Amino acid sequence: MAEGVGCDREGKQAEGKVRYERGAEAYATGRYKDAIDLFLQADALAPSAALSFNIARAYEKISDDASSLQWYRDFRRRAPDAKNGPEVDERIAALEKVLATKGVQQLTVLSSPLGAT
Repeated sequence: MAEGVGCDREGKQAEGKVRYERGAEAYATGRYKDAIDLFLQADALAPSAALSFNIARAYEKISDDASSLQWYRDFRRRAPDAKNGPEVDERIAALEKVLATKGVQQLTVLSSPLGAT
């Protein structure tokens, strides 16, 4: 049974990589909404901080400040020691200010297990 679990995980990681690559291609060609969808699918299959960062960048390209902020925060949660952490923290602060000028505040709630109520 453990073998099947490992194979299933490897299959999800392989499919996640395919979705990531398709998302990277969509991003490179300016199809940001397609890139977001593909990156989100990849992250659901094989979660990673790098995907959170890519999702945030793609949301920035379509001027979705709230979603971009959410995913930059997720990136920092997943990669607290990232080399680009200070730059991302500056971007988070800038997005918070932009949203504040619109009268919007964003609260991030983490639960364990995921989706707990």
